[in-house]
Amino acid sequence: MAPKRSAATAAKKADLRPWPPKVPLGTIEDILPLIQADDDSLDSLMLPAPGLLGDDVPISPFGPAEMEYVCQCLRKNSSVTHLNASMNPIGDQGAKCVSEMLRCTGAGAGAPLPLARLSLNGCGIGAVGARALAEALETASELIVVELVNNEMGEDGGQALLEAVKRNKHLKEVKVSLNSISAETEAEIEKTLMLR
Repeated sequence: MAPKRSAATAAKKADLRPWPPKVPLGTIEDILPLIQADDDSLDSLMLPAPGLLGDDVPISPFGPAEMEYVCQCLRKNSSVTHLNASMNPIGDQGAKCVSEMLRCTGAGAGAPLPLARLSLNGCGIGAVGARALAEALETASELIVVELVNNEMGEDGGQALLEAVKRNKHLKEVKVSLNSISAETEAEIEKTLMLR
């Protein structure tokens, strides 16, 4: 005879997401309807850079305007936990859009966005974009991993991110190499994260 499940166990099982999660790849026209639909199985959102899907698939890079629209859609989304826009030229303006999105609440009334990982490697983000992201990172309680490798944020952006890391105790990993940040600032970010 099979053991009876408690109501709590049954409820917990009903909350599980379908496996495997959907990770959409394609043109912006293919990806945006999935975000807008807030599909429960949509877990990771990867905005492909040109050439990622092969040379025979023409993909325009996601720039600041596309990033702004994606961020508007994600404000109403309750399922995406990883946003990867790496190698897309979103620049400071796109970083500001991401920053505004991180400050807003998620689909649930007053619930934080479920975003746990943010990957913006090689996006042309400078000091202005890094400062905007740092301001939002200070209070982004769901975010655990932030990847900002190979941008152009310089020491000013690095210092802003260091202050954000010091204030947000939820962050576990912040990658900032190849950004013209001093070795001391980079080491201080790593040390702050390791001492948690």
